[in-house]
Parts: sequence; C-alpha cells; structure tokens
Amino acid sequence: DRDQALHYPGAAKLSSPEESRGLNDGK
Repeated sequence: DRDQALHYPGAAKLSSPEESRGLNDGK
C-alpha cells in the first residue's frame, strides 16, 4: 500500500489509486 501511495498521492485515503488519479485529473 505504501508503494501505491508514493505513485498515487492520496491513494491511502481513497479505496483505490485509480480514484486518486480521477481527483487529480478533475483539478
């Protein structure tokens, strides 16, 4: 999980790293 957090900031808070990318793209 920690590795994903590094590649996908905020992934730890979200259910999946994909959601993190979605939020970043939204901004």
